Amino acid sequence: MRKETVSVIGVGRFGRVLVQILSKDFTVQVFDENENQTRHIGSSVNVVSLREALAAPVIFYAVPISTFAETIKQHAPLLKHGQKKKLIIDVLSVKQFPKEILERYLPESIDYLLTHPMFGPDSLKTRRIDGLPLVICGGRVSEKTKQFWKAYFIQKKLKVVEMTAQQHDQFAASSQGVAHFIGRMLDDMGMQKTPVDTIAAQELLDVKELACHDTWQLFTDLQTRNPYTRTMRISIGKAFDRLYNTLLPVQKDPDSLLIGIQGGKGSFNEAAAIVYATTAKIGRYELEYLYTTKNVLEALHQGDIDRGIFALANSVGGIVEETKQAIGEYRFSIIHELMIPITHSLMIRNDAKLQDITVIMTHPQVVKQCESTIKERYGKLKIVYGKGDAIDPAKIAEQITQKKWGKNVAVMGNPLLAEKYSLKKVADHLEDREDNTTTFVVVERRREDTKLYK
Repeated sequence: MRKETVSVIGVGRFGRVLVQILSKDFTVQVFDENENQTRHIGSSVNVVSLREALAAPVIFYAVPISTFAETIKQHAPLLKHGQKKKLIIDVLSVKQFPKEILERYLPESIDYLLTHPMFGPDSLKTRRIDGLPLVICGGRVSEKTKQFWKAYFIQKKLKVVEMTAQQHDQFAASSQGVAHFIGRMLDDMGMQKTPVDTIAAQELLDVKELACHDTWQLFTDLQTRNPYTRTMRISIGKAFDRLYNTLLPVQKDPDSLLIGIQGGKGSFNEAAAIVYATTAKIGRYELEYLYTTKNVLEALHQGDIDRGIFALANSVGGIVEETKQAIGEYRFSIIHELMIPITHSLMIRNDAKLQDITVIMTHPQVVKQCESTIKERYGKLKIVYGKGDAIDPAKIAEQITQKKWGKNVAVMGNPLLAEKYSLKKVADHLEDREDNTTTFVVVERRREDTKLYK
């Protein structure tokens, strides 16, 4: 008896599995835009042109999710030709997306059936397909045709599950989507086999390997073409934060609050910290001088400090740029904000003279607050911003005292730096406006719902 002809469009990793399953019961012909994919497909399978492939009565599409829309759009005019009734069967790992595409581009004369075999080439390395799930989500197809293919898949000993496309994507986001996301995350963190792996660790390594065997394109398609995976990823992130923060102490030393600040000794951050501690009536506290907003938020995230303080914005200079860049990388809660007046002085080494100065080193925000004054008084001097911790004027002042910079370097910042680091003030009140104020924020780790784990 002559076997019915079935075409498979796309013979990548899963396309080959599909061909292997179908070729026992149908005359299978294949087409792939990449001819290299069809070179070793097997003598029992016919490699045909696109037009020939689309002439078959049943056509499986096993193309990448990312190319599916464009592929169907291009094939639709050719699919209309011919007298035979055609059935399109997709095997994509998402279902609402192909349903929308097939409804948009296929004429009503062409039927389609939405399916998702919940396995791949890696699953078949260690077992047969017996009992593996295959989802059918209906489509534009007669009940008779749907039942035929359902019976066929059951005959192949697959576990057929029927549901809507929406239900499929919801379930897949919290199963396949989670597995692929966790696997890629374990790969990104560099998880490797060790001599002391538990069974659970070995299973996690298996998840990583399986996820990474698939292409990066498949991973991104799974995560972006399923409308429910975004919520899944957000939930994972929140759960991670809750568990991570639960393992950190609310306060490292029960008898003393450790506050990390953006500046060093003599900085306006230190002044803000003292105002906050006084206002909040904090009995015992210690300051950790961390110099940058990023350092503060990193130390807070790692549990090295209990709270953090950094400058958010200035009434003249606007948003503090280093803060704007750092806050996007961390999750935290703002528990207090305060505003203090700011005034700037120019300071040099005690053994230097003003005429020796060729460079003013300070924070970019200080320059914004003193721009007109600098241009008027020190227009010939070079303005330099410190790197790393030395972006903070207090760190610059410390380095000048330590003679890490020559006598030609001056620092601009809080007048208190002169006293703290034995520097000589050569000019005061360099800010462009008298009403120069900076808003500082006090932050702590987010601890919502951590009580659930106690």
